[in-house]
Amino acid sequence: MSRGSKIQIAYAPQTTEEVPQTGWKILPYKSNGLTASFENTDSETITDSRIQQAGLVTSGSLSGDIEVEFAKDAYDDFLSAVACNEWDDNTLTFGGDVVKKFAVEVAFKDVGIFHYYGGTRINTLELALSDSGYASAKFGFMGSDYKNQNDTAYSKSPTNAGKLQRVTALSVEDIQIDGVTTKGVACATEFSFKIDNNIQEQKCLGGGIFAKNLLEMMAKMEGSLTLAYGKKAQEIINKQMTGATVAIAITFKFPDGSKYTLNIPKAQVNGETPSGGMNDLITQAVNYTVVEQAPTITKA
Repeated sequence: MSRGSKIQIAYAPQTTEEVPQTGWKILPYKSNGLTASFENTDSETITDSRIQQAGLVTSGSLSGDIEVEFAKDAYDDFLSAVACNEWDDNTLTFGGDVVKKFAVEVAFKDVGIFHYYGGTRINTLELALSDSGYASAKFGFMGSDYKNQNDTAYSKSPTNAGKLQRVTALSVEDIQIDGVTTKGVACATEFSFKIDNNIQEQKCLGGGIFAKNLLEMMAKMEGSLTLAYGKKAQEIINKQMTGATVAIAITFKFPDGSKYTLNIPKAQVNGETPSGGMNDLITQAVNYTVVEQAPTITKA
């Protein structure tokens, strides 16, 4: 019998189609939806019986989300992959053209079953934070290889992530709009940032059951910001009437003094006029779409 607490995920950078022999790391995670699925196509062959012929497997796909509690350093490899770029002097720019692939192992250690997902790419990221609890990050995977085996792990000597410095609401040092803090003037209560690389599968005759070509298309980046309603919130949302852009920056500070800053240079906003009852706190939901300039994450 298997238990969720005994499921271990490990990953390693992958540069060939072979199972990596080095570079494996244990991945701290919250939930795992990574899976392989297969399409069985019904046969329409007519025989001397009214019973249909057995169908054949004609294609497969590998996809799913891994959700984590966002933490310093622990997920930098995945951030780099979804940004399609390398970290450059502690700065990562989203929307690049660098292809990064990983091998991922999901190990049901208590029953000795090991699942292997190869050639995986990270297509999407959803980063979310509210005024209570942990910041969550959900990475959406796609891949091109799958197999499983009993008793023997695919990962070789995976290293542990060590002690995690996780992000909570109290980790937020500041949220700025157009370079001006929201502290005392707008009171942000929720924040989210999403990126979708719009990776598409290109299947080729003779290429096997899974698509070997995973090609990114136009990257879409968007998110939301919830503000206590007031003149500053209305000033921001008024920009939707002209299409003017805003700059958004959120800084996380860790106990050791280091920081992550997500900087969005240009975003167009939209939202509806807020409403509420007698006992409601009135808030302004600001939805934004990144335009023209690529966002960055900078580590200090």
